[in-house]
Amino acid sequence: MSVEEYLELDRNSVDARYEYIDGVVTMLAGGTTNHSRISVNVVSLLRAALRGSPCEVFNSDLRVSISSTRYVLPDASVSCVPGDLEGENDTIYSPCVIVEVLSPSTEATDRGKKFRYYQSCLSIQEYVLISTQEQAVDVYR
Repeated sequence: MSVEEYLELDRNSVDARYEYIDGVVTMLAGGTTNHSRISVNVVSLLRAALRGSPCEVFNSDLRVSISSTRYVLPDASVSCVPGDLEGENDTIYSPCVIVEVLSPSTEATDRGKKFRYYQSCLSIQEYVLISTQEQAVDVYR
């Protein structure tokens, strides 16, 4: 699938969200209450911490482009680039922080392939992984 076809699919989908990696589209599964609770808390804490700064935090509703052929929907992302923060954008292109809340079904991908993809995105300064199974947070800089 082309990037344009993916963007059209994702923008027109009411009941599902999709990630796009090098031509392959993956539908995202819904989360658990713990996953949702952690995601909401992270976004809330980041929003409070960034108040007064030029940066903004976004939840998983906002698509993040980490390359011209990779679009993801992390649980939280932060951008400080004015172009990402203006108007009715549905994609940010210069994330500086990415947060993924881990679940048993996504942990291997988030620690493996996605980690490598995020490492190749030059704007990302921190990648944060939060476990839903134990009290554990990993921060990579």
